[in-house]
Amino acid sequence: MIRSSTSMNDFSTAFHERLKAMARTHEVLSSYNREDADFEQLLRATLSPYNSKQRQNLVIHGQPIHLNASTAATLGMVFFELASNAAKYGALSTENGRVEVSWRTEKPDVLSVTWREIGGPVVEEPSKTSFGTTFVRQSLEYELGGTVALRFKPSGLDCVLEIPLS
Repeated sequence: MIRSSTSMNDFSTAFHERLKAMARTHEVLSSYNREDADFEQLLRATLSPYNSKQRQNLVIHGQPIHLNASTAATLGMVFFELASNAAKYGALSTENGRVEVSWRTEKPDVLSVTWREIGGPVVEEPSKTSFGTTFVRQSLEYELGGTVALRFKPSGLDCVLEIPLS
């Protein structure tokens, strides 16, 4: 984050936005006595700064599922990172862009989440790994034992996360 900031003001803004995202995640956890969290409620809280009811730019759907507090806290930050990148460079940076997030448990004890950006600028695979990509990968792989598949398609970013629930 600090290396990608062009000024102290940029760093300060990014840092404060991350703190706000953590606060929204912990608000959701507080509503469940910090033991677990409803996944859809977590997503909606995390993505709320990017939601435009007039444009229908966020589509969120999946089966009801609860996550333990540790998994919820990590995913809150992962989704904040995906959303902030979409707002800077992807589908949420344009008037007609949108993000669709869907999830299901198809394998026993594995949550599969698909993040799809549609209607944004043409996407090209970055020439170097960014803070956001590194953060998402390391959070899923090292903290949660999951996997991340990022596909930078011209039509938008597709990201599939698989997270063990046990």
